[in-house]
Amino acid sequence: MNRSIIAAAACFALTSPALAQFEPEDRTVADDAFPFVIPNDAAPNGTAIDVSRLNTKPAGANGFITTRNGVFVESDTGRRIRFFATNMGAGEAFPTKEDADAFAAHLSKKGINLVRLHHLDNNWMYPGGAGTIWDNSEGKHQAFNPVELDKLDYLIAALKRNGIYVNINLKVSKELAPEDGFPESIKDIGYTHQKRVDRFEPRMIELQKQYARDLLGHVNPYTGLRYADDPVVAFVEINNENSIMHEWPGQPLGGDWDRLPEPFKSELVRQWNVWLGDKYDSEARLIESWTGSTQPLGASVVPEDPTWVEDEHNGTTLDITPANGGAVIDVTNVTGTDWHAQALITGLTIENGDTYTLRFTASAPGVSTFNEDKPKLMRFSTNLDIPEWTNLGLNNTVTLNETPRVVEATFVAQNAIPDHARISFSVGNDVGKVVLEDIELMPGAPTFEMGAGETLADGTIGMPTASTPNQRRDWIAFLTDTELAFTNQMRDLIRNEIGVRVPIADSQVQWGGATAYVREADSDFIDTHAYWQHPQFGGEAWDPNNWTIENSSMIAELARGRSGSFGLAKYRVAGKPFTVSEYDHPAPSDFTAEYIPLFATFGAAQDWDALYTFSIAAIGADVDRITGFFDQNNNPAKAGFYPAAALIFRNGLIDPIDTAATLRAPVPLWKAVEDVNAAWRRGDFADADLAWYRVAIDLDPEEPVEETKVDRTEARGSTSPLNVTEDGVYTAVGDGAVVVSGFIGGKSIDAGGITLTAEPAGLEFGSFIAVTLNDDDLADSDRMLLTYISRASNQNMGWNEARTTFGTNWGHGPVLVEVQPATITLPFEDVTLFALDPLGNRIAEIETTRVAGGTQFDWSNDLKTIYVEAVRE
Repeated sequence: MNRSIIAAAACFALTSPALAQFEPEDRTVADDAFPFVIPNDAAPNGTAIDVSRLNTKPAGANGFITTRNGVFVESDTGRRIRFFATNMGAGEAFPTKEDADAFAAHLSKKGINLVRLHHLDNNWMYPGGAGTIWDNSEGKHQAFNPVELDKLDYLIAALKRNGIYVNINLKVSKELAPEDGFPESIKDIGYTHQKRVDRFEPRMIELQKQYARDLLGHVNPYTGLRYADDPVVAFVEINNENSIMHEWPGQPLGGDWDRLPEPFKSELVRQWNVWLGDKYDSEARLIESWTGSTQPLGASVVPEDPTWVEDEHNGTTLDITPANGGAVIDVTNVTGTDWHAQALITGLTIENGDTYTLRFTASAPGVSTFNEDKPKLMRFSTNLDIPEWTNLGLNNTVTLNETPRVVEATFVAQNAIPDHARISFSVGNDVGKVVLEDIELMPGAPTFEMGAGETLADGTIGMPTASTPNQRRDWIAFLTDTELAFTNQMRDLIRNEIGVRVPIADSQVQWGGATAYVREADSDFIDTHAYWQHPQFGGEAWDPNNWTIENSSMIAELARGRSGSFGLAKYRVAGKPFTVSEYDHPAPSDFTAEYIPLFATFGAAQDWDALYTFSIAAIGADVDRITGFFDQNNNPAKAGFYPAAALIFRNGLIDPIDTAATLRAPVPLWKAVEDVNAAWRRGDFADADLAWYRVAIDLDPEEPVEETKVDRTEARGSTSPLNVTEDGVYTAVGDGAVVVSGFIGGKSIDAGGITLTAEPAGLEFGSFIAVTLNDDDLADSDRMLLTYISRASNQNMGWNEARTTFGTNWGHGPVLVEVQPATITLPFEDVTLFALDPLGNRIAEIETTRVAGGTQFDWSNDLKTIYVEAVRE
């Protein structure tokens, strides 16, 4: 490889600079910000921003997508294929035929070669019954709406013509109703979209199977093929963001299963008793097992009069008055997000692997015992009292009213550091008082006793709410086995009965803690989701009037040696393709321009297989503004980087890190640790190491291991393409691409021979990418695309003073873009530069200055573009 303009990069910094250096003094939109609307119907036109040539047309021309040697390949050619992808969900997946044709071409121009069809089964119903696959005329969710199905068929055919594959999601957001043959109590299942229950309830499972048969077996009239037989379908996902274990690490034994309505609760108990009967040949053996593992309760590690810490975020306020071995917590202002107001007991010591019981008495004065419509909710957990404030094994929610109740929860400690454990009481849901008394955190567990009327022979053993270690392990094993049985049923149906030939996965591997690796063991790939600073809703979920964002940069986190959203890398499994099917830095953050450059380069350096942005959002030629948190298409700070990002990731313009770190752990992993992050910590692997090593978990070791450890192919070297400086500048350097992102104001940054010198004013933040547009390295390329953005925003957005929300006041279009004024120096003397319009057409030649060994030009808002084409003579 030609290294003539490539410099070796360093690692994620380990130092912790002051927060203030990552807070620009002036966040107001620049007076000279300029409109830059990328039309939704911008079809391929051969310009520098048209990368549709990357797509083989039609999608599937080289056979079905399959897996080979841990990557995705085309079945006919055996050639590896990477996917730069996006999501089209709910109404987005049912466009008009005119919009489908225009938008499919538009996506191919941006470099998209895969679309995830998401929320097809939603219950939301757009005007006229649009935006969902169901005919809901009778309240049922079993027959398709022929009008909407025809739109979906046409969209898939249009995508196929443009070389874009599809990922079909099955169960995502359907919520069944009494009209579907269930009792009225189905309305009282408190889990979103009836998740968790749909993995054990027999009729819910049968309806998922029937939906898979009907959808994947459907013949698309525009292609003449069943979905199952069409190579445009690249992947099938069984059940989005769902595990019977939910987000298991830290959940108590029974979780909140005890609040399930009948008959769903009794069905789970029935299956639990069948499982116990299969494991134990007598009740005496069961009692012996559960009793024999009991560790008697010891002295509390909480002082009699603990020291309290008030933890307030986003304008919440609370006062803590210590009393009676606890405290009176008076919450006077809230956002509706529970952790925004926390009462903390810090500085405790617990031992990893030991069992602990937290016990306290709690009440909410003034909340009626009979106020079932609005109970007082309080979450309590154990965490580190230092960043990343990692959970230590307990995370539960309790309902409170004016009657004091004794709360007790038993857990196994993990992730602990001496003197840095804390107990967190999250009380930010609503205002009012919470009284806590007699708080004890004791090693051990209560003595096990079989409940009244519980017998193994009669199948009446209830769900455990406290635990001995063996009882806890049995409950986890039961739930894990139950979930695996569901997954195996669905996979067998899809693969063997329906005849799907492409890779299948069940759900995202973060759902279910370490037990997820049992569920996904036979999946063809491993999938994850992550968001940087997802919006938080203070009242009802997705209330457009009541939300906040943190509005800070992920690069600032990386500069402190933390992982930000990129900790998801630690979930990868060796020998399987790795995909991230949802990822975003949601608008309206001031720092959204870091998102795509980070995503594309980190994914390339880790050698991942598919990157999906979330979600494409509003379609239509008349959309000229950012329409919401996840709007990709109409946000130049996101979609503006797509062509360069597609080239980087799909063409491998940033090399994979050449040193590997592999987590080796006992199988199954969940018996060693509940949390994947805990397993990596036990192997002495720090978040900052993610820039130095390609990481994966080995779930199929040649030689079994007894202790969790991390094996490194070699010690840290100097060959990583990634670098984050302690003052917040991220660079990624490859033969075919250079990326600079972060707090660039007042700095001169040399990356791979290209120098960016930015002025110290305004936002002082921005992202710059240079990519080759041909098969040559940058050093030899005769045509390059430069993309530069600091921020994109609508006009007259109604920010609050803290710049964390504006409710529904998203402002108006046309969307405005700004760039941090900078001087760019290219290491070529024979180059001509052209400013491009949103379609990629040349609008003006840029004035340049020849300097020793290179060419220099100024890039400010005066250029009125985010794109520059560089052509060498």
